[in-house]
Amino acid sequence: MTSAKELATKMADSINLKSGFLRSFAGGALELPVDLYYLGYDFLDTDNRWANSIDKERCIRLVKRGFANGENLEKIANIIFTRYLDKVDADKLKNIAINGSASIAGSMVANRLVLGNIGAIFARNLIAKMLIGFSFTTILSIGAVQSRAVYTSRELSMRDPELYAYLNRLGDLDLLYFLVEKRIRPFEDATALWSRNRQLFDEVTKYFFQKVRY
Repeated sequence: MTSAKELATKMADSINLKSGFLRSFAGGALELPVDLYYLGYDFLDTDNRWANSIDKERCIRLVKRGFANGENLEKIANIIFTRYLDKVDADKLKNIAINGSASIAGSMVANRLVLGNIGAIFARNLIAKMLIGFSFTTILSIGAVQSRAVYTSRELSMRDPELYAYLNRLGDLDLLYFLVEKRIRPFEDATALWSRNRQLFDEVTKYFFQKVRY
């Protein structure tokens, strides 16, 4: 099981501007072995062939509507960041800063958390580092990538039905989720802790705000 410090480090690394975790869009979004795995799985998954064909049609419509873009990736990230931040007790973060155990950046984040705009800042930082000359139209026209988009969306629907349904209602944005999953999954994991183990959630949050730089 991932420790509080390990999870907090993953969260901070996903948005810290100077982190090697954010060097390129390709690092995590386009991974040939992963994409080929999903393509092979898609080929063998005869039970879901009809459902997969419908979801691939959704991919095509998503591109035709112009929804496959950086703005919607930022929207997805902001939804997930904000869902996590809504669980955070800002007063506890202020106490961390007062006690001198948090960084200056962490104190600034705590203040912005009170203002309610930190999720958008995190999302902007994340997506700005990802968009490096890739065509979404080209990406989603590749068979292996389409398969990955479909199965990642389906995995999300089973793991987090509420998030899946919300992204789906926004215009099939669940099919873009795979592009940011690697970087925002730690925030999903942290959010899930809130209902299971509030003390551990607070511990993760404390470490996260001590590590975050933006």
